[in-house]
Amino acid sequence: MIPMLPALLALLLAAGTVRAAASAPTPPPFATADANSDGKVTSREFATAMKGTLSAAAAKTRFKELDKNQDGALASDEYAAVAPRKGARQKRTPEAN
Repeated sequence: MIPMLPALLALLLAAGTVRAAASAPTPPPFATADANSDGKVTSREFATAMKGTLSAAAAKTRFKELDKNQDGALASDEYAAVAPRKGARQKRTPEAN
């Protein structure tokens, strides 16, 4: 049974990683989302960057929430609000047994 221990440990770690990733999707870096490298992320660029993470409607709503100065584009500081800050505490939900 001891030889199976590393495989079991890897499986348990992978399961925890998947659970954490599902609860807090990480958006691509600002430079990646800023497809034309003009220093801002438009609603279209944001929707493209968040594809697979948010639906088109959810991306549109989230973009409006993030665009604090309502100029139709996200600056890097506005875009940074998309992802939880490193080291920030997140609410933990009890897991079903």
